[in-house]
Amino acid sequence: MMIAGAEKVPEGCNGVKVAPGFYEELRGKPGGQISGLTMESTRDEIFRAILEALSERLVEGKRALEKGRRIQD
Repeated sequence: MMIAGAEKVPEGCNGVKVAPGFYEELRGKPGGQISGLTMESTRDEIFRAILEALSERLVEGKRALEKGRRIQD
């Protein structure tokens, strides 16, 4: 149900952005954030923004591994 909803949202999530900061929070730094929310933002937009952000992190990790670099948290 959630995937089906996210599939209906255009790329870019109508301005909703997620900055995942899961590991930073463990080090006493501010964690992740969601920006671009409005009163009209939907759960589907937020979920797609989460998926897009996590996908970007996976691509960054893959590129680092391909270059033989250690991935920083």
